[in-house]
Amino acid sequence: MKEEKSYFPAHMLSWAFHPLLMPTYGLFLVFTFNVYFRFSIPPVLKWVTYLIVCISTFLLPSIAALGMVRSGIIKSLQMESREDRQAPFLVTAAFYIVCYYLLTQLHLPKMFLSMMLGACISVILALIINFWWKISIHTIGMGGLCGIVYALSQSLFVDMVMPFSFLVLLSGFVASARMFVGSHQPAQIYMGFILGFIAECISMGF
Repeated sequence: MKEEKSYFPAHMLSWAFHPLLMPTYGLFLVFTFNVYFRFSIPPVLKWVTYLIVCISTFLLPSIAALGMVRSGIIKSLQMESREDRQAPFLVTAAFYIVCYYLLTQLHLPKMFLSMMLGACISVILALIINFWWKISIHTIGMGGLCGIVYALSQSLFVDMVMPFSFLVLLSGFVASARMFVGSHQPAQIYMGFILGFIAECISMGF
């Protein structure tokens, strides 16, 4: 019992910053830290954007994963093995692409489409890499968030040192949690972060 309790904070941190939540968190960051997007986009359009992103990148992939567990396609939601990750990654990539398409229909600023494109690229690359190697999708997501903030600060000339530093520190906690529970090796953690960061920076023009 004591051993299980010792893992609880690490598991909670992993679930709180689950990779499927990263697009929604990224959208929140843009609306929160950018004055132009906060006030120039109508509230209704903001909520529609939130709904599309949350449903397409979190809710539907989660339901699909639960269905795979119940049908025996994968062993558990933890997806500890590379084999268990393949089908969920493929389905998630499809939902992410659909989300990107739906966002293009809303006539949002290019920044939002670039963010989602970066997320799509990250998931597709994770799917491909997973055929040979178990890269950390948690740190891909955290690296993506850091990449979004960095790209925003560079493109909009906004001082975001504090948010960026906080996210890097938070990424360290998430990475430590993944290693603490034995899900990944350091190389898988580092490469995941680098992949997520670079994918967002490139898609957003940096």
